[in-house]
Amino acid sequence: MDPGSPGPVTVMAMVDEATDRVLSDLRTLSEADLHASSRLPDWTRGHVLCHLARNADALGNLLESARTGEQIYAYPSREQRAADIAAGADRPLDVQAADIVEAHEAFRDRAERITDWDVTVIRMAGDSGIPAWWVPLLRLGEVEIHHLDLDTGYDIAQWPPVWVRAFLPYAALDLADRIAVPIRLEPDEYDHAIGSEDPDALMVAGPASSVLGWMIGRDEGHDLRTTPDNPLPTLGTWR
Repeated sequence: MDPGSPGPVTVMAMVDEATDRVLSDLRTLSEADLHASSRLPDWTRGHVLCHLARNADALGNLLESARTGEQIYAYPSREQRAADIAAGADRPLDVQAADIVEAHEAFRDRAERITDWDVTVIRMAGDSGIPAWWVPLLRLGEVEIHHLDLDTGYDIAQWPPVWVRAFLPYAALDLADRIAVPIRLEPDEYDHAIGSEDPDALMVAGPASSVLGWMIGRDEGHDLRTTPDNPLPTLGTWR
């Protein structure tokens, strides 16, 4: 994450607002809409909503780990994560909405109990540790990105610029593993670049939200520019 990111208290207020935006859009959906395809392959809107609730639980586990010092992973396993999402995808709309509200409130309660945001937590067995202050930003990312995936009209232009700035370096962490050539990102709004320092690196520039949307597979990047002037490269799957 960008080291200049806002603090956890500010980010949690943004998580509140982002969650409210999702819930507001849910009020416009019908039960049939819930079972329609989302923007994610093989997932309905119900899958996306269930994932949002379970992710709040998972990241709440990391906050509990930060508070107690115990090793508590976000998810027991990737298989259990997938099974929980599949099991909850077909629930009625009101149940899905209530689940998101309850999971969000529990996540907020755990965040309010943290006294040291610099402790290290580990998301899953075998992963590298991250500082606890990343966790609210990760939750904000889940809500902002998956709001797009619900395909209710929410757009990358509506992403909070503060979050985009915070999240871009994180999204770029594995960029070298997803593309065969060195690449450097130069968002129009920034005075610094992200990515490779190779002088021959491919430069991708444009609005920060478009850069991020393209990097994580949520935007085709039509308003992005490359130097040399070549088509945008194909990136591998974002985590």
